[in-house]
Amino acid sequence: MNDSLFKQLLHIKSRGYVFKDLNKRALVDATLEAIGHKDSKKRDDLIYPVLGHLLKDGHLSENHLKDILYVLLDSNHLMYDLDNVHAYSVLTRSFSALQIGVVLEVHLQQQLIERPAIEYAFDTFLDYFEKEQVFDGYNKEVGWMHSIAHSADVFKEFMQIPWLGETKIKLIFEAIGQKMKQSTHCFIFNEDERMAVALKSGIERHILSENYLKEWIDKVATYDKPSTLPEQIYLENNVKNFLRSLYFRLVGCEHYK
Repeated sequence: MNDSLFKQLLHIKSRGYVFKDLNKRALVDATLEAIGHKDSKKRDDLIYPVLGHLLKDGHLSENHLKDILYVLLDSNHLMYDLDNVHAYSVLTRSFSALQIGVVLEVHLQQQLIERPAIEYAFDTFLDYFEKEQVFDGYNKEVGWMHSIAHSADVFKEFMQIPWLGETKIKLIFEAIGQKMKQSTHCFIFNEDERMAVALKSGIERHILSENYLKEWIDKVATYDKPSTLPEQIYLENNVKNFLRSLYFRLVGCEHYK
């Protein structure tokens, strides 16, 4: 991220994300290229909000928004370096996921993107989520990483797409249930809460049977206990915190009593 772009983003932020007389397409391209910047101040405070406002505030055409969705899903963004050859490459994946959630939010409000593109996004994102192996929520050197929390935000949007039916929703539930049963990492940065919010969005569709949900909970709560520490504690705490978060997300709703 060169200094001129940094100054431009600072200027845009300082005047309330007004993009008048700016080359929006060039600005989108520049922020997409820098989306996983290792400097958290530039990434979280400038790149993310500027691109987010460009996507959300009606500055882009429907075709451009669809094109950006495909870019966010490509091998230089969401699917970038899944083998983690490059240090902190998860930042590119995670913050691409965050913007995918923004695009889906816009689509839910305005129905801008045709079904095949959304289906491709769903399949690609599910593939990414199952392959992601970097689970750190926060890192002292680079700040928020949050691949799992950002994934939860994307799943929340997918859950609300009306024509995504029972089969697709179940695929999300199964993927989340499996991913949260980690024995090599302990989720401590509200990943469980974010996932509970996503799952509630799916449950509120009322297309999953009570029997399925009970069986899914039993499946999440059933696991082979590792014989070593800290793996044993990681797994137990991840499962307990995850199910607790879901319970308390639903307990106040009479419908789910």
